Amino acid sequence: MNLKPFIDKQYRTIPSKENTIIAGSSMGGLISYYAMLQYPGVFGKAGVFSPAFWTAPQIKEVTGALANKINGKFFFYMGGLEGEVNINEMQEVQEILGERSQSMIYSVIDPESSHNEQAWRKWFTEFYTWIMADGYNTIIKVKD
Repeated sequence: MNLKPFIDKQYRTIPSKENTIIAGSSMGGLISYYAMLQYPGVFGKAGVFSPAFWTAPQIKEVTGALANKINGKFFFYMGGLEGEVNINEMQEVQEILGERSQSMIYSVIDPESSHNEQAWRKWFTEFYTWIMADGYNTIIKVKD
């Protein structure tokens, strides 16, 4: 973990985990999620867009083993057109995380969207608004 200390030293940051967000899509979504599990003292919030959980079949086992150490905020997104298998994988990970951690979880499955930048861009504002709030005083978008 060399990059975060470098960034905090070089730039004006608030280095606490509550103010440190990691987010990504596809493989970046998987990496963001895994970073939260592996470094719960560093990252406090994550945007997990269309996570490539299919590339890491052990992610459920890792989640089960580490979730009790996690107390953060997670925004999960998956497009409905990404397939039932991928949606189920993400939901299973969320269930394990929800049952075994004190984390706040916001999950979106957009039935009309797919695995692409356009879909992730569509939900970025919602992610950012929710992740930056305290989690209790934000109006959540239900319908357009």
